[in-house]
Amino acid sequence: MGSPVRSDARTREAVARLLRRDIEALTRREDRRPGGVGHAEARSYLARRLAELALPSYAGEGYLAPYGADGLNVLAAIHGSDRHRRPVVLATNYDGARGSPGAGANAASVAIILAVAPRLQAATLDRGVVLALLDDVAPPRHRDGATGATVLLTDQRRHDVKAAVVLDRLGHRSDEAAAPTVFVTGAETDARLPSVLTGVTNDCFRLVPVHRRRRKDVAVSAPFVAAGVPYLELCGGHWSGHGSKDDTLERLDVSLLVDLVDTVETLVRRLDQVRLPGPYEGYDSSAFEGEAVADARRRASLMP
Repeated sequence: MGSPVRSDARTREAVARLLRRDIEALTRREDRRPGGVGHAEARSYLARRLAELALPSYAGEGYLAPYGADGLNVLAAIHGSDRHRRPVVLATNYDGARGSPGAGANAASVAIILAVAPRLQAATLDRGVVLALLDDVAPPRHRDGATGATVLLTDQRRHDVKAAVVLDRLGHRSDEAAAPTVFVTGAETDARLPSVLTGVTNDCFRLVPVHRRRRKDVAVSAPFVAAGVPYLELCGGHWSGHGSKDDTLERLDVSLLVDLVDTVETLVRRLDQVRLPGPYEGYDSSAFEGEAVADARRRASLMP
């Protein structure tokens, strides 16, 4: 398994500037609720950024992949050296709650994907990567049950998917922990996924693997569960300001986000190489999770 990516100081500074720029652009309006002005501006900005990165589109001629009455996923591709291999999906949602700038939910996760994309493109991976910036993670009850993720997996995907890395609510320190905490679910979906996570833990934050049953279904990853796609979801610890007007760029830990860019690159690189024989959800990950939590606590005790 490849060594974890660790950026040097100069690279970290450049990534931090890029993250701030993208988060600031996505949080300029009061919110990004579906159908609102901020939502439309966000997807236009994302299409421009993907074009700026010179990334190929994934579904159709452009980056915007419509569904339903007014849903629009923003999709791009990174081609691998072998077009016949199943791609890895790197996903988050770009919409947000009413009345919240949504910096941590999920402008920061979008910015991480935009920051890691050129690095993955330069890596010349064996298999492709689908960059999925998804619309409408939780549609109102009066609409049908389709979300951007379900439509991607049922109607818009052009290939079988090997695995997914899903990002959600990243960038804030949890309310109950002094050190930044990032949870990762999905290790139970394939026996090789713990090896993908082994050694990834960054010294600057706690990476805590938990079984999905302890967190229940998280909206962004639930469609991947339903589709039987092995996945790893990175999610921030509990922070009471999600969905509120306090969820702003100023409240984010940008240093943590820079660390997460390295972590996401490492995970995608490893998923590019590892064999995932299945069966889906056929693995008891409790021993791995217990050992990883103990290690995270030990690391936390050593943090200044």
